[in-house]
Amino acid sequence: MELFPSVSVVIVNRNGKEHLSDCIGSLMKLKYPKEKIQIVVVDNASTDGSVELLHSKFQWVRLIRNQHNEGFAKPCNDGARAVETDYVAFLNNDMRVKRDWLIELVNTLRSGNAQCAGSVLLNWNGKALDFAGGSLSFYGMGYQFHFGESPAQAQELLNEDHEILFACGGAMIVERQLFLAVGGFDEDFFAYFEDLDLGWRMKLLGYKTVLSVRSQVYHKHHSTAKKFPFDRLSVFYERNKLYMLYKNYSDEMLHSCFFPALLLDFSILFERSGISRDEFSFSMPTDEEAAMAHKISGLSGAQLCAISDFINNLSVMTEKRKYIQQNRKTPDDEIIPFIPQPFVRLGRDEEEYNNHLADVVKAFGVDKAFGKEFKYRVLLVCSDRIGVKMAGPAVRYYEFAKVLSKTCDVVLASFGDPDITSEEFRIINYTYEDASPIISEARNSDIILVQGLIAEFCPEFAEVARKRYLIIDLYDPYVIENMEIFKDYEKKRRYDDYMFTMGALKNQLQDGDFFLCANEKQKDYWFGMLSALDRVDPAAYDISRDGSKLISVVPFGVSDEAPVHTRNVLKGVWPGIEKDDKVLIWGGGVWNWFDPLTLIKAVEIISRSRTDVKLFFLGVKHPNPAIPGMQMLTDAVELAKKTGLYERQVFFNFGWVDYNDRQNYLTESDIGVSCHFETLETRFSFRTRVLDYLWAGLPIICTKGDHFAAMVEKKKLGFTVDYEDEGALAQAILALLDDREYYEACRANIAVVADTFKWSKITKPLIDFCSHPVHPAVRQLGQFTDESETHDVGLDQSKGSVMKRLNKIESNQKTIASTINKAARQNRDTMDNIKEIQDWTYMMNNRFNRLKTMLNPFRVFARRIKRR
Repeated sequence: MELFPSVSVVIVNRNGKEHLSDCIGSLMKLKYPKEKIQIVVVDNASTDGSVELLHSKFQWVRLIRNQHNEGFAKPCNDGARAVETDYVAFLNNDMRVKRDWLIELVNTLRSGNAQCAGSVLLNWNGKALDFAGGSLSFYGMGYQFHFGESPAQAQELLNEDHEILFACGGAMIVERQLFLAVGGFDEDFFAYFEDLDLGWRMKLLGYKTVLSVRSQVYHKHHSTAKKFPFDRLSVFYERNKLYMLYKNYSDEMLHSCFFPALLLDFSILFERSGISRDEFSFSMPTDEEAAMAHKISGLSGAQLCAISDFINNLSVMTEKRKYIQQNRKTPDDEIIPFIPQPFVRLGRDEEEYNNHLADVVKAFGVDKAFGKEFKYRVLLVCSDRIGVKMAGPAVRYYEFAKVLSKTCDVVLASFGDPDITSEEFRIINYTYEDASPIISEARNSDIILVQGLIAEFCPEFAEVARKRYLIIDLYDPYVIENMEIFKDYEKKRRYDDYMFTMGALKNQLQDGDFFLCANEKQKDYWFGMLSALDRVDPAAYDISRDGSKLISVVPFGVSDEAPVHTRNVLKGVWPGIEKDDKVLIWGGGVWNWFDPLTLIKAVEIISRSRTDVKLFFLGVKHPNPAIPGMQMLTDAVELAKKTGLYERQVFFNFGWVDYNDRQNYLTESDIGVSCHFETLETRFSFRTRVLDYLWAGLPIICTKGDHFAAMVEKKKLGFTVDYEDEGALAQAILALLDDREYYEACRANIAVVADTFKWSKITKPLIDFCSHPVHPAVRQLGQFTDESETHDVGLDQSKGSVMKRLNKIESNQKTIASTINKAARQNRDTMDNIKEIQDWTYMMNNRFNRLKTMLNPFRVFARRIKRR
């Protein structure tokens, strides 16, 4: 075998003068015998001086000139037919190759016993991955593995050479005679997906394609494609995938997958068209119906052209299919492993598509054909950091992910770097500064669950999320909570925050498909807001008469496994807490809306008669360093010191206990305590720390007024006391500690109640929705738009039904009114200042006028005369 076989490098060019010098210049530096390399440029009627550049600077390059643009597939084939070398390599004109690019490709072919090899494509600066293997969805859309990630993130793809389904046509090598014998790139494709089609066809015919991980190039991604309108490029994507599926699927796979792919195409075509079903209703008045007419978007026109091309070329594709299927050597069970994610969402952001994907997959048995259970892909976007140390929001979403991963493919997004992993689901991280990870995951998700303000800080994520099944988690009424947080700030700051958070909340209530809340009181609150926003109408009522398909109670939960004490942490261990002491545990942070002061005063009362009652604050510093400490913590520490109880009977853990270590502190405690003030926040709150008390079987003492206080009273789980009544609180503590019979009765009652709060039980509404998601008809979404031109299909333009237009006008009016109100509130301080300035001006004018009158020379003269 010859050490250096002859290779022709074929470059297709269309107005790529700006790229040719870098591309050909890098080829001139290859570590490969120059006499063994031939460079062929096939020019597609360039008008930018490309040909002149080749004549003047690269005279030795073989040039094939086309009279018009012939795309990519045919020029590549023409280049292969025009040479007689052992191998032909294809290289995009916007590539720059490494010096060992070609020799590594040749080595891979030989060592891998392969007939085709592909390079690893990096972006122009080498920091992001463009291609290192890829696959396709069952409906034909191709994609690259780990596209856009850093080489370090995709290291498992780059460790060693391995077989792939196809090589990227922009940087690959293949045996020339074999390439031509199997038909080369399909020239009916013109451009796009021809490399995927070739790799799939070669695999079916018994040949092998390998990724050469040490053969690397740098690529200016889409530098040519971006010069063309997307709707025109879309014709190739939509048509070529149909060509590819029709030719390469076996009979069995074709029957299972091709018709569903067409149905999904028609579904997305309808949505892109902008046509309203109402316009074709028999209930439409005749005069209105006569006025109905349409134009469709450029993307809809492209899709119609694609389907038309496929039908017109069906006989040609049938002959190609016959050749492939009659000569195939590879059965389906050897192809399917190369299609690891047949249901992956690619190039499909439309709501209609999302609605119908699961239906067509299950109806036609696509999942059975691929031997993969269809699971909805769920993205959980947590507003807090997932990690070893977690606050309430992070705990909630971590447990959601554990439960949902039993029936769905789950990705959990952590706000900030997570320091925890899971075998049941993937954990990614994002920040407001870099939301690209959740934007990427959102595009590949079916269902998205969010809580907090990420949509406001990242409009691009919000735009994608609106086209998915969108679940809004309202368990934390943050508008009310923030009013408590900012109550001591200046007026402008308070109103700015209120307008921002209320605007965010209204957007979420308009966009969501399904809403979660923490209790029945919250549910009534949210139903009121949804009703005010026209979300509770006959259409929503028809979906679920009890409203359960719109909003359901999914509170905080407790672990399905009982807590197990694994080490001593408090009694006899923590300085100042003895083995026989009675420990009151405050199981969470010290926020401004809580009342630890009354509790410390109650302990001070108790300390006068006994010293064995100790109060322990489990964790007072939030695990997320971005969240600042609160004034209430400072006040609590100062009070403990002032009363002489600090580190004697009142103890603060100034860190935060690990999530999987908290049970040790809880099981060594005797009573769980929770105190708060009489505020609106209290009325609609859901104290997550109390769930830990239930989990650990701790009797509870809490302030009246919130959800759990009513439960403690009704279920006899402990005692409740009035707001800021330290005397009653001290008596309750002593009564619960001294009455062992009642104490044990509380523990028995808690065991029953805790069972109802297990995560596996309380998440049932969420699990049910994720198994059978629905879009309420009244949800208000932005309409699909694209910047491409519209194409007339024989009817006049219409924006939709009369009601649709009226709704649009009403929506615009609401937006304008909201903007005016926001501007008015934001300028309130300014207006107050202006009023003060006006009052001051009027006063000064009056004084000035009086002074001017007094100093009038005639009046002065008259006064002097009068005095005389």
